[in-house]
Amino acid sequence: AVRGLFNGFLHKRRDENGDAAERGKLPSPGDPFRTSKLTSCLSVFSPEAALALFTDRGATHLSKSSLVSAEIETGPDPGSEKLARTQLTQYVVHVAPGDPAFILKAGEEFSFRTGISLAPNRTAHPRAHDLRMFIWIGDAKYPYPTNEEINQVARWGYGLFQLHRVGTPGEPRPPVGELERVIRRVHELGMLFIWEENADLLYTSAPGVQEKKAAGKWDLWRGYNYGGRYVANMDPYCDLIGTCLASPNGMADYRLANINRMLDRFAVDGIYLDDNLAYANCNLWKEHGHPQKIYDCLIELHEMNWRRRELLRRRVPHAVLISHNTKAFVLPILADFDAQYFAEGYCFDSLADYWNNYRAWGLALNAQSMICPGDDEGIRCSASLACNYDLLTGGGQYSQMDWRLFPNKFHYAGGVAPAEQDYSRIYNLAEAYFGLSDAHAFYPADSTNLFHTTEALTFAAVYQNPSSGELLIPIANMDSKSLTTSLVFQDSKSLGIQSEKTYLLFDVHERKAKVFRGSNINQILKQVPVAAQNLQLLTVRQQLPGIPCHVWGGKRLSEKWEKHKRKLTLEIAGPPGLVETAYVWVADHGVEEVRVAGKKAEFSLDGSQGLAHGPVTFTPGLLKMEILFSAKSAGKIPEAKTIRDAIAPTGDPLHR
Repeated sequence: AVRGLFNGFLHKRRDENGDAAERGKLPSPGDPFRTSKLTSCLSVFSPEAALALFTDRGATHLSKSSLVSAEIETGPDPGSEKLARTQLTQYVVHVAPGDPAFILKAGEEFSFRTGISLAPNRTAHPRAHDLRMFIWIGDAKYPYPTNEEINQVARWGYGLFQLHRVGTPGEPRPPVGELERVIRRVHELGMLFIWEENADLLYTSAPGVQEKKAAGKWDLWRGYNYGGRYVANMDPYCDLIGTCLASPNGMADYRLANINRMLDRFAVDGIYLDDNLAYANCNLWKEHGHPQKIYDCLIELHEMNWRRRELLRRRVPHAVLISHNTKAFVLPILADFDAQYFAEGYCFDSLADYWNNYRAWGLALNAQSMICPGDDEGIRCSASLACNYDLLTGGGQYSQMDWRLFPNKFHYAGGVAPAEQDYSRIYNLAEAYFGLSDAHAFYPADSTNLFHTTEALTFAAVYQNPSSGELLIPIANMDSKSLTTSLVFQDSKSLGIQSEKTYLLFDVHERKAKVFRGSNINQILKQVPVAAQNLQLLTVRQQLPGIPCHVWGGKRLSEKWEKHKRKLTLEIAGPPGLVETAYVWVADHGVEEVRVAGKKAEFSLDGSQGLAHGPVTFTPGLLKMEILFSAKSAGKIPEAKTIRDAIAPTGDPLHR
């Protein structure tokens, strides 16, 4: 029995991996969820919390096939309208009254294990939301990226660099020395390096595999996922052999020894665990010590994940552990990871489906969520739609892979939109510039008392920077056609907007700015056009009358206005080597000169908006900008209009 903030449930059977789990809304009082199927794990969850009950011998014996093997019953909580009293039940043996008893055979062991998994069970990773991941998959011709490709990934704002087919942990694929070069460059650019391994496969070339085969003892580790073997068409080095998820007969110790060797030899910052799913695919149940034939190894997989996490925690305290689960969210398996990688671009039914059945697990676990666009299959998610899901539900989730950002290099690239690089760059950098990792989020799912959009299939989120009070507002259209919507605030004061104060609205895509009174915020956000499966991205910051300020371009770390010197000094930061356009609101002041890193910069003035704008090149550390103003309204920098970015949706909400 438990009481908590739950609104959904999931039931995993032990004859499937979790993708086909029974799931839905938490049952209402008097209308319990019941099943007679082979039970493995029973969960209740929400974005606030999750709990699971699990066993390795669920439904070993039901005296009638219709008897319950697992059930969830709920009742009201007299002490709280939000909490639900919930009872989760799993049966190992269920005998109906009057039916023959289940007889245990003399001299034979009958044992079972049960467990409870609870979330949140730890604090969030210190770089949560900054864990945007790039994946280099490579092929036989290009197994490792060039330094310039790594540079480009860093300039797009990614924090994690995963090498997907690098080989057995501690035994990198040839050419010799290439892995060291890649790790060195990744770290020089401030990213973390992630090594990929599989929960259910080992490289055929791995020393332990070869030893077992040579000794005729491979069946002690054998598994049958992917038919027992997986070979990548574009990369014959990626030749893997199926292993039992229970990691029996010393295989768990072998895997951990590989990780120790990897950490001894290379500065690895974390592991991406592919196919972290409890498959019921082992045909050697007696040889591997499973309690019964149809068995998903869930408890053993949970224990292996825990041992891996404890090893990484001891050796690399900042390590990032990423789990790829498609949609098999089985809490005992998920609980030891810092990030959950959802599917491989498969589309979600709706924003509500994503929030309730995918994002909820990451939020409950204090873990980062990860999504990516798909290829040319119709059931996969477009790049623009993946960005919508990302920015409407917390940010930092949009991940990318090599053939999507470098499609001309890989012949198998498919379904890559022409503007995909722009989506990746603009939205990743926007999140970094704003400081989304530190912001307080107001999600569309739980902020209907604060704001709402006026058109169906349009949604908005609001992020509030805790130090500056600045807001970042994505207004998204999930429909397949363009829509015009309005964002209406019922309670803008709770978001820091004071009716008597003056604010500056900046359209990140259109590169346009406008001053407005706090009392007019609903008017300024009226009739906003948003392209199909796209979004408008806006910032709002307080504008003190007559005082210039930074608007966009780089993460603003300090801002100082010296009225007597007529000088605005900024310290901003961004990915080293990135050339970006910085925007400064100059009010009615004339601009004499702009200096970047002590040198005169080529800035222009869009007088119709009061925006000075020009290129800056980020370097490691802080970049200092000084804007010098004249005593008169006229300045010396040339006039030039701002230029909308490459993915700006049609229309301009500031002129509606």
